[in-house]
Amino acid sequence: MDIGGSNDKRPGTKKEKRLGVNEILHVAAWNVISIGNKESEPVEEIKIKGIHVAVISETKKKRKGTKMIGNYTMLYSGVSQKTQAQSGVALIIDHKWTSRITNYSFVNDRIINVRLKSNRGHVTIIGVYTSEDGREEETRRFYKLQKKKR
Repeated sequence: MDIGGSNDKRPGTKKEKRLGVNEILHVAAWNVISIGNKESEPVEEIKIKGIHVAVISETKKKRKGTKMIGNYTMLYSGVSQKTQAQSGVALIIDHKWTSRITNYSFVNDRIINVRLKSNRGHVTIIGVYTSEDGREEETRRFYKLQKKKR
């Protein structure tokens, strides 16, 4: 989340100082269409791009949990072990921000969220993977569940 609006992403630029920005959190979203046992591939890409938190959708991972991958932590939420692999969402967070996690929750196989402590308060990142086109019943159930949570 670069609120400075400057093309110069180095911390401490004049515009960032003027706006009171003292840290930048780079967030990205990526639909991987099945991550399997290849978690290191998106982590390498995230590292190259300088992303701090990535929301990964359609992981097709089963169960819920956390996993260390190098200097990154992956929080993932998927279907039960007995269900055919489908949907799934994950957050991949670099080590600088992993230590700032104050709370996280696995809502279901399509929604996960994390709350991070920043220098100026808290940031909540919600990872959502909605139903695919053509799955009307699944889409109705998804949105019905969202209305209940309000």
